[in-house]
Amino acid sequence: MDSVRSQDDREFVMDTKDYVKNLKEQAFREFEPQLIEERTRGELSPLLRQFERRIGRPLSAYERDALAVRIKMQGSAELADLVLDLSGPELAAWLEKNGVAKND
Repeated sequence: MDSVRSQDDREFVMDTKDYVKNLKEQAFREFEPQLIEERTRGELSPLLRQFERRIGRPLSAYERDALAVRIKMQGSAELADLVLDLSGPELAAWLEKNGVAKND
């Protein structure tokens, strides 16, 4: 009887583990775009300020959106390096060259 019960218990535990794993995977798939967006917004805020200070003007809405896309593509660390490595005019030229700069 104990062996049957132990087997039942083991099956229950395995079924429960599979169920929880599936729930976690489903939740991740559903919320992944939102999590990425929140992370990008968190990374964008300091970079936006750095870009604007280095260039000497506020970025347009288009430039802000494009910068968010660049963060997703290149990562915030690489863009932060650009802010440190380039002068204001060079950074503005980089924005224009990379198809980011555009008037509203």
